[in-house]
Amino acid sequence: MTVGITDDQIHVKHYNEIGDKWKFNNQYEEDGSLRISKSSEEISIESSGELELLDDSVALIRFDFEEITPLGTRQVLGFHGDKTALMANSIDIDEVTCTDGLENLGSFGKQYDAQIGNVQLVEGRPGGGRSARFTNDSRLAIFAMGPLSGGQVVSVSLWFKTSHTEKDMVLVYSGQRWGPSTQKDQLAITLRNGIPTFHISRDQAYTVTGISSIADMNWHHLVLTMPKQSCLSSEIQLYIDGYRASLETMMPSSPDNHVFFSTQGRMSFGGFGYSSKATRKIYKDMVPYMGELDEVTVWSRTLSIEEIIILASLNTASPEPISSPSSNPTKSPVIVCDGNNCTDDETFTFPLNNGKVKNCAWFGKNNTGRRKSKYCEYEEIKSACQKSCSAIVSCQDDPDFTFSLSNGNTQNCSWFNKNEEKIITRKDRYCYEDDRSTPSVLAGSCARSCGLCTDD
Repeated sequence: MTVGITDDQIHVKHYNEIGDKWKFNNQYEEDGSLRISKSSEEISIESSGELELLDDSVALIRFDFEEITPLGTRQVLGFHGDKTALMANSIDIDEVTCTDGLENLGSFGKQYDAQIGNVQLVEGRPGGGRSARFTNDSRLAIFAMGPLSGGQVVSVSLWFKTSHTEKDMVLVYSGQRWGPSTQKDQLAITLRNGIPTFHISRDQAYTVTGISSIADMNWHHLVLTMPKQSCLSSEIQLYIDGYRASLETMMPSSPDNHVFFSTQGRMSFGGFGYSSKATRKIYKDMVPYMGELDEVTVWSRTLSIEEIIILASLNTASPEPISSPSSNPTKSPVIVCDGNNCTDDETFTFPLNNGKVKNCAWFGKNNTGRRKSKYCEYEEIKSACQKSCSAIVSCQDDPDFTFSLSNGNTQNCSWFNKNEEKIITRKDRYCYEDDRSTPSVLAGSCARSCGLCTDD
């Protein structure tokens, strides 16, 4: 790393070692830059590569499982394998030799690429591309430490499908790399006999209540999110298929402590990854995950309920949630009307998730787009509130509406038309259902940008 300083500028450059030997190559290439300049009235900051400033609004880690590449294709700093070359071609993870890698599509970049073994890419959710199939011998782990550290806020989102209900299968694990630790927390998200659970330490664990096993060979969406930094373990929230789950402690006699994750932990999916054997003894009854995973994403911030709903609805192949705002609702295509050829049932009411009862007029009073995204998915509500749930009630964009892309980024309606080369692709993906002809619920809040107005 070099630092250049002048009267009005600081320029930091990051270099990466290149060559055939695992160290002492004495060859480097620039792979990061940070420039802070005060040459004008306003201070300017430019960053790129390994020194790019972190934007915590976007995902840090994201795996879409569309492509597997051989290890050594992308360099992970410090990852030398057997120390015979600068870039390792294999690594042993939990007694399995892994020779493949998975590109991290999040903002943490290649340093948080995953090393994998015995993971098969298969046809996944309808419209969702490929997914990853795990067996007892599959491994997927990240060599770099973090991103869980101390009391830092973390959110995790993933899709899963399995028929296995035996024991306690690991979906997500972040634990200490060296030696045992009982002073700092680890994170384990599991399916315990088909019921989602999470563990913060050997003394603090929570399980979802009020549902039967969801190891039913249907796709389900799971989100774990911390509401604030260093929250109590009991404040951590779990969402299944877009709905907040009811939780109960599995260890009622243990104190409810503030979360503080190990600062030397490494993250893995479907198993224990690089974590130490001593640490794993804390969770000796847990076993590797067997089933499919898709769209695994990690953020360093709290996810909003609106973001969770959208994440859970993107390309979903499991139309019925495990809980519902009314009796047995099902999702169906969005009704399209111009405000004149369809009407609302003025006598119809429905309960919200918080128990309050509303009528169709509630959709237009505030946060219109978010309310539609959450409740107009259901046939019972949509049929009674045709006008209010219409994709084109008002042919304008909602200026306050935002939505999450499949990569975790948050955008508003103007995003659709910012890149001329991608307008058609973006509208096809987000403005319409899978049939590419029926407007989506999202399109009701971005009618103008989605091109649904009759005067467009």
